[in-house]
Amino acid sequence: MFIRDGWHVTEFSSFQLKDPIESLKISVSRPHVKTIHIITLYRPRRIPVSEFNIIAKLLANHANLDTYVIGDLNLDFSVPYSPECRKFRSILFQHAFEQIIKDPTHFYTADSGPKQSIIDLIVTNCTKSHYSSGVMNCIISPDHDLTYTIQNKRTMKAPAKTLTVRPICSLDDMTSKRITELIPGGS
Repeated sequence: MFIRDGWHVTEFSSFQLKDPIESLKISVSRPHVKTIHIITLYRPRRIPVSEFNIIAKLLANHANLDTYVIGDLNLDFSVPYSPECRKFRSILFQHAFEQIIKDPTHFYTADSGPKQSIIDLIVTNCTKSHYSSGVMNCIISPDHDLTYTIQNKRTMKAPAKTLTVRPICSLDDMTSKRITELIPGGS
């Protein structure tokens, strides 16, 4: 995982999903910018779909936080109507998350010849601040390509903290009198 210079990274060492799902959670932040939570997951093929309930709880706990879940879930999104994929899409929809990788990420050879699939996913609830995402050819892994996402700079700023002040002179006489009676030492 590559994080741009100038960002503060916090690792949550206590964050752990049920074995054998491998997981890591970090948050990245900097002053005046929204904190982003990044969770990496690896789900081995042998893990049944019923274990998606763990991932559903994870998404529910991060529904109000800007979150990216990244990883190899061994769930082929290029076959959108498979029972596993439909169940996972339902979980994503239920918690307002979206899978943003659209191109193949995994290449392999089957008896029928070369195959490709979308099993390396990026799931997020930050689609409004999402600028682009995709897949890059990777020389590190012989069968998986690299996935990436970029956030839009304009939407990353934390909301401004504002305080509305109303001058007492603009209040009517009765309201001004009540306020001054409430102020210690006021008259």
